[in-house]
Amino acid sequence: MKTKIIPILALLAFAACKPTNEQVVLQYPNGDPELVYIVSGKNYDEQTVIGEKWYYENKQLRAEKYYDKKMGMGSPDGEWKYYYSDGTLFAKGSFDAAHPLGSNWTFNRPDKTPYYKGVIDSTVVLELSAKQMPATVAYYHADSMMVFKFFDDYSLQSEGLLINNQREGRWNYYYPDGTPQVEATFTDGKENGAYKCYRENGVPIYIGYYINGKRANIWEFYDMDGNLSGTKNFDE
Repeated sequence: MKTKIIPILALLAFAACKPTNEQVVLQYPNGDPELVYIVSGKNYDEQTVIGEKWYYENKQLRAEKYYDKKMGMGSPDGEWKYYYSDGTLFAKGSFDAAHPLGSNWTFNRPDKTPYYKGVIDSTVVLELSAKQMPATVAYYHADSMMVFKFFDDYSLQSEGLLINNQREGRWNYYYPDGTPQVEATFTDGKENGAYKCYRENGVPIYIGYYINGKRANIWEFYDMDGNLSGTKNFDE
């Protein structure tokens, strides 16, 4: 009996194993792949996209994602990973039908340290970008959450604390290269304290002060070269 069963099992295993291949979907101007689909199935009308890989222009892997082998791209499944342009892991999360935005997320800074080291109850991705990259991440603890927004290359766009869904404390906003764009302080969701706005080259546009959401005291305005071009007293 054994000599008859083994070939049958081998045949069943062979039939259940669908061939997979990679197909380049998007290319950079120099011809290098930007997006590659992992496809299951030999015949075109039977093929299912079960994964995809995104690449940087330097050929470094940017993201790898997987989908349900029967449902395809409409059903994220398995562990998704995202990488900085030097190959360092930025984030990873687990996807299934019950978690379309992923779960069990971990995020790392470019120096490989955890993105947030405070006390947390959970880490949640609130938003994925059009390319399904993590765009907004929240670290929850009790009635507060530390929120980080990212550009598509995983550089930090903004960071700040929400308490009962209102901005609280220091909030920072950045240009894609990491240069500060806005530095502000909030109390109960209103600007309250120093407020600074910068150009992309780091030169300030204006520096001022808020009290309970209203401009107050003397504001300073600067030209393109960083020279003081004027002031305005909002208490007058």
